Amino acid sequence: MVDLYPEKLISIITTSALEERLVRIFRERGTSGYTIVPARGAGSRGEQSGLDFDANILVKVILPADRLDPVLDDLKRLLGRGHHLTVFVSDVAVITPEKFTRPFDL
Repeated sequence: MVDLYPEKLISIITTSALEERLVRIFRERGTSGYTIVPARGAGSRGEQSGLDFDANILVKVILPADRLDPVLDDLKRLLGRGHHLTVFVSDVAVITPEKFTRPFDL
């Protein structure tokens, strides 16, 4: 049996215009990395085709629970400034916990 280690997964759906700001938050908060993919669908703001100049993106970040609150605080501030983000947090299990404890370096 493989050992599993608990982590947190933040998923964010937002506009691509916020990508640089989100990456800056992740770097400042010591996350180990992130994944960003184009997103399309429909919701309270209508249909998003993904073809607009300001298309939606789906952002995923896995991090230890003790690093979660500062990232969420920063995301809450963006929401408070009128930016549109859908943010949800999930419990996940990983087999390589050390991968998520060291900050990424570009």
